[in-house]
Amino acid sequence: MSVNSCTFIGYAGSDPVAKYLPDGTAVCNFSIACNEQWKDKSGAKQEKTEWIRLSFFGKVAEIAVKYVRKGSQIYVQGRMQTRDWEKDGVKHYMTEVNVRDLKLLGDPKAKSDSLPLSGPEAPQKAVKATDPFDDDIPF
Repeated sequence: MSVNSCTFIGYAGSDPVAKYLPDGTAVCNFSIACNEQWKDKSGAKQEKTEWIRLSFFGKVAEIAVKYVRKGSQIYVQGRMQTRDWEKDGVKHYMTEVNVRDLKLLGDPKAKSDSLPLSGPEAPQKAVKATDPFDDDIPF
């Protein structure tokens, strides 16, 4: 048995932009910054930022594009995946988190004025994704 699950809380590094697959499924990609702070042996404050690349599909992508803005604090949960491609004879790799669960965090008042806080257009507390590439492939 194995488990492929990642959870992060971080800040969006850019505004998400939607692209669409030929079947009309929404897709977006962006990175979040996750900060770590500590004090070293001398007591000096240290900080490190890790950038995590995220991919969103379907309803989760639509919600991310509609409500997430650069600097928004979000919670994401999904699975790690590595894609590869070849360009000019050189093999490239990219590791990212395929997000299945998205939660908007932080103060809703700090978000854009166009973000409805109640009613049918209000963001959901959590949005689950369906993976269009989730086939029953036995390998």
